Amino acid sequence: MDIKIQAPQHRNFTELEEHYKTKITDKFNQFDFIVNAELHVSEVERERKEIKLMLHPKNGNTLMAHDVSDTEDKAFSNVVNKLKPQIERYKNSQ
Repeated sequence: MDIKIQAPQHRNFTELEEHYKTKITDKFNQFDFIVNAELHVSEVERERKEIKLMLHPKNGNTLMAHDVSDTEDKAFSNVVNKLKPQIERYKNSQ
């Protein structure tokens, strides 16, 4: 799976990139139909973090979720939980 990370003006981009590449691989590499993933990390509203994750399957529409939370990890966890039903629907439709 090809993984792209975007985090404009993040102070620790190299660490962030490795951290999220590992997390995305751990969570989604088991699904053979996902060919690439894009993660966008940004800061909004007074220190709140926004995570948007798009998963691109071999066939069909992009699976996407986003969340705004107090921490990046919490937002990422919420995004993963929002993507689970989309992945199940995709698997069942193939």
